Amino acid sequence: MAEVTVKHDVKNATAPQREVLPSGVYHALIVKVTPGLTNFEPKLQTISIEYQITKTAKESIVNDEAADKYHGRSVYQDYILEPGTRAYSNQREAFRIQQLMAATGCPHRVIEGGGIAFNTDHLLTKGVKIYVNQRAGKPRAGDDPKAPIPMFNNVDRVDSEVTVDDKDLI
Repeated sequence: MAEVTVKHDVKNATAPQREVLPSGVYHALIVKVTPGLTNFEPKLQTISIEYQITKTAKESIVNDEAADKYHGRSVYQDYILEPGTRAYSNQREAFRIQQLMAATGCPHRVIEGGGIAFNTDHLLTKGVKIYVNQRAGKPRAGDDPKAPIPMFNNVDRVDSEVTVDDKDLI
């Protein structure tokens, strides 16, 4: 193996702090869909979707079209694909996946019990509008007790990019 030279200051490196996106509405592309499992028991199948921001939506409270500093940023959202033990969580996940299918026009087939089957490749490069909120995380064991509580983004809603003006409705 060849020796390489790293010119970053690795000796004094610290983990970077990335600003969470402000709550708001953003146009985004789905750039990656990764299968996985939940971190809790029982382990449930998930997909994690990476949404890459293309611009801030006009109706968003953080709208800054002239200098859209969030262009290219990514937001990740997990979707649980199978029922767990909590009825509310099951209903929420089913609704979130229903929104995702409608917003992307992803082809799918209905299976026994009302579930669906689809190819995750059909989600890639789809343009959507995402409604992003912030949520507080939980401090982990070993974290500095004086450190701020970590903040994360959640994609609360996915919608198609097509909008219709009220004047165009019959």
